Amino acid sequence: SVAGHLDLMLADESLGGDLRRRTEIIAGEIERLSLLIRRYLRRLRTPDPEPSPTDLRALVRAVVRVLEPVLTRRRVKLELDFEEGVEAPLACDRDQVEQVILNLVQNAVDAMPRGGTLTLRATRVGDGRAISVCDSGRGVAPEHMEHVFEPFFTTKGGGRGSGLGLAICREIARAHGGDVLLDSQPGVGTVVTLTLEPLVAARSSDA
Repeated sequence: SVAGHLDLMLADESLGGDLRRRTEIIAGEIERLSLLIRRYLRRLRTPDPEPSPTDLRALVRAVVRVLEPVLTRRRVKLELDFEEGVEAPLACDRDQVEQVILNLVQNAVDAMPRGGTLTLRATRVGDGRAISVCDSGRGVAPEHMEHVFEPFFTTKGGGRGSGLGLAICREIARAHGGDVLLDSQPGVGTVVTLTLEPLVAARSSDA
């Protein structure tokens, strides 16, 4: 966004002298920082998934047990909604999927600083699964929606959050043949849905 505005400024022929020189320096530094960030992210890439049969219902419950003290302290009411048959084993990387669910739940709790309702829903979608994390928090502003999956983008103030969480979650989901989808209404809440395909099927489709 900053680089785009600088390009528009440099395209203005009325911009000259010392101001143009300084603008060109800023544009060059932004390009250099973008390159550094891309290199940094390549080093942070998530390892290839290691599949094992996983009961996602049990996995969601395990995440809830870990975060139970936080939910209580933050006055968050928890609701679980599991579709029948969702516990059937799915070939996925248990640790990576747990990381995604944990991150999404933490984000949901952070979106409800005064408490609220958190609903975790798991459903079957064909041979795959969908896990939705629904909160009754403040929601995502429309101008932020297109940026939420960008690395280092965060709306958390006070130095909280690296802005890498959702980007890594989406990378893990896509490595499992799925995705992370977000639907939000300011003042109403947010639903983030993780979709997963059986890892063997996802790999064979890439072959």
